[in-house]
Amino acid sequence: MDGYQCVLGVHAYYAVGGTPRKHHELRECLERALEIDPSYAHGWAWLSALYRDEHGSGFNPRPRSLDRAEKAAKRAIELDQRNQEAHLGLAHIYFFRKALKAASVQAERAIALNPDSPDLLASLSHTIALNGDWARGVALAEKAIMLTPDPPRWMHWAPLWNHYRKREYDDALARTHKASMPGFYYTNVNFAMIYGQMGRTEDAKVEIDKLLALVPAFPKNARGLLPWMGSGEFLEDVIDGLRKAGLDIPDDPTSAS
Repeated sequence: MDGYQCVLGVHAYYAVGGTPRKHHELRECLERALEIDPSYAHGWAWLSALYRDEHGSGFNPRPRSLDRAEKAAKRAIELDQRNQEAHLGLAHIYFFRKALKAASVQAERAIALNPDSPDLLASLSHTIALNGDWARGVALAEKAIMLTPDPPRWMHWAPLWNHYRKREYDDALARTHKASMPGFYYTNVNFAMIYGQMGRTEDAKVEIDKLLALVPAFPKNARGLLPWMGSGEFLEDVIDGLRKAGLDIPDDPTSAS
């Protein structure tokens, strides 16, 4: 039961919002379990997710996190081609690598395997939205929230970010309160960028101070530390809000002509 108990722990980790300490514990748990039973597809799929979080959430990073995440997800699919978590994982990995067509293919495979899984739909909602289909991404998030009696707070990301990009800052702020996960720096980013756009400088400073306490080097590598927010126009809108909140974020060198 060791591997199964690790997987149950990962489910709980994502339900309440992960922490670096819990991430480290579960990553070690699954690595040990898969040494004992390397044929456990779910174990590989969820280990892939934890490797992905080294990149996506900055938890306990080690070299080549996305390479390890991709290898683990593909191992899960070799063992079980209908493993929805593994296809979900590949969608996220390809999204982070800006391989948006491949990300879309994996997202649709995952949804086809389990179109009524709230966790699956919500996990793909912001990926699909930031891949250009905001209406569908938001709809998937709203469906997931409706199907979940006590939805994890990250499920509100796609609707929150949709309000922000449409300059609906009051609605975005209301969603941010629902999405708040104290101690996770994306929470402070969400509040700060909205307060910055609203001109609420004192509130923005409170969130910036919290953000810098969690991630002191954030301003120098803001774009690299926000992989869930994509790499295009939306991310630059986020950077704009953070600058208005008081952060000195350098220009993106890749955007220079």
